[in-house]
Amino acid sequence: MRVSYLRVLQPSESFKLTGLSKVAETFGHKLTIVRSDPSSEARIAAWQSLHEDLQESDAFVVSDDTLLYDKTMAQTLHARIDSGARVLMLLEENCLELQNSFLAPYDLAGTRIRVRSRTSPLVKFDRAGGSLRDFRLFAGVETVSAQQPNAIWYGGESLPVLVRAEDVVVSDGLTDLPANWNARELASMAAWHSANGGGVLAISGNYFADPYVGATGIEWPGIAANEVLARNVLAYLSEGRPADTPEDRCKRIEINLADFVFNTLKVQSDAWWQTYVPDKIQKKCEGRAAQEAMGRPLESYFDLIDLKVVMEKNWGMFEAPLLSTGCEGGKNKSLSWMNKLNELRRYLGHPLKKHISGYAFTPEDRQLLRECDELTQRLVKTASRGGPE
Repeated sequence: MRVSYLRVLQPSESFKLTGLSKVAETFGHKLTIVRSDPSSEARIAAWQSLHEDLQESDAFVVSDDTLLYDKTMAQTLHARIDSGARVLMLLEENCLELQNSFLAPYDLAGTRIRVRSRTSPLVKFDRAGGSLRDFRLFAGVETVSAQQPNAIWYGGESLPVLVRAEDVVVSDGLTDLPANWNARELASMAAWHSANGGGVLAISGNYFADPYVGATGIEWPGIAANEVLARNVLAYLSEGRPADTPEDRCKRIEINLADFVFNTLKVQSDAWWQTYVPDKIQKKCEGRAAQEAMGRPLESYFDLIDLKVVMEKNWGMFEAPLLSTGCEGGKNKSLSWMNKLNELRRYLGHPLKKHISGYAFTPEDRQLLRECDELTQRLVKTASRGGPE
């Protein structure tokens, strides 16, 4: 596999991913880089070489917004993803305007919401704490060490793959003040996949750079602490992955449905929780929040079926968007799909139940999940998403 690093390096500029390049070589892969000197002829030749890499390489690493300034090259990269190629997007806080513009079709966006450890220079994401959410990317990985990650916005067709560690503080990168985050999980890695194998893996923070000692004397391990993850990411770049697994669809459905319901309620009233959420659900969520004592939003303790109950109780504000996205036949028929979806969700949420019962997803189950996935993607676009501008 040929992986292209989509940036032109100047003669004095060091390549900070030599460790990743060496890992790639152990698999027989090649991570190509393009250098240029200051002369105009060399710059033209370098950009021509980069353009050729876009056409000929199998996968890509984008570390800043340099290439994205060239609209033709950005469009070519989109086309390569459409045809099945995969991209590792290393989000850079100072490059978010163009990076987010590029990521918009994949329902991903970097933010300036900083995630920092309370006790260590590095943020640790542990398997034991449930932070590692993709078995392919994190096979053989117990802990991921990240240098200065930020939050990534995901939704629509994208999914979180590395989520919030326990020992962190969250702050606004522009003001350094504490930052609020909505009910979705705080992710520092998120991914989008197409049915034909194309994909985008967006990550925030330093995971794969060469180890170095910072100006304050802190040792940043980079790839030295994440070599197994690096191997898995390279495997991800080289291998196609279908997007329509039941697990992926259920995750997207639940995320998008929750966004649709909560955003619809929140635009109605600041007192939406007391006004529109039934007392029984309020008490259940408040009890769970008190028991866990993590300070998370109350709506994050909803069960999937609670979303259906809320829509039933407030049908007047949900009827029009459901009707506009293809749900007809009144309240009961428009929401009936959620009962079957909830049954399938239980199997995915309890793998042991699925294993012992011997349940296998039928073609009808997969078709329902496909239809619900498409429906909830349409629904979330009808309500204010509250995401980054």
